Amino acid sequence: MRRRFLFFSLFVFSASVFGAGQKAFEQGNKAYQTGDFNAAKENYERAVAEGNGGLALSYNLGNTYYRLGKMGLARLWFERALESAPRDDDARYNRDVVRERVGETETDTVEFQGLSGALWIAVSAANLLFFLLLALGLYRETEWIWWGRWVLGLLFAIFLIAALAAQRQMSVRYGVVIVDRAEARTGPSAQEQVGFVAPEGHQVVILDRLNDWVQIGVPTKGLKGWVSGNTVEHVRPSSSQVSGE
Repeated sequence: MRRRFLFFSLFVFSASVFGAGQKAFEQGNKAYQTGDFNAAKENYERAVAEGNGGLALSYNLGNTYYRLGKMGLARLWFERALESAPRDDDARYNRDVVRERVGETETDTVEFQGLSGALWIAVSAANLLFFLLLALGLYRETEWIWWGRWVLGLLFAIFLIAALAAQRQMSVRYGVVIVDRAEARTGPSAQEQVGFVAPEGHQVVILDRLNDWVQIGVPTKGLKGWVSGNTVEHVRPSSSQVSGE
């Protein structure tokens, strides 16, 4: 029951939004709380256009778009909220509600957020302990030191492989389909054949861009194709921008 309530609640701490965007953020909160979701959207978008971002603004925009029935944009902004705060349970819960509503399963979603830094710390710790035991072995060789070096060496290799995989995963550019259906064609042209259709609110991988076309992929299904550039939004925009309708 608490989660159902949290889905429609807002982050109202204006301290998370600075400068000129703070007023727009507060006005967006007031409009949302009175049920004027179009006005809330306009104010939140203005705050984004003024260079603001972060968990609170992204989360509130996600809630607003959900209220307006725009599942693609709701998913996009909840994903951006998680980019700002990967461990935020409320943003993750709301994202998962949208994902379930658009018919995307957990196996369709690739998620590796927030792990790379922790894994590199583990790599450094295992490496440091290994060399400490190696140095200790120069003065005193015991069975536990011998076994400790082997175990730490193995852990170092495991953590290193996992950290490299996580870093590679974090470099992948993800997007969200923000229209009812994005027709993915075999080439960057409206005359090319449609290979598959990506539904609204689904996660895709951004592979390439050519003029007004974007190449997307769905790795879990082995799909790849070209869609019109206005049908997909990057989760990590290259600059502060607001998704258009």
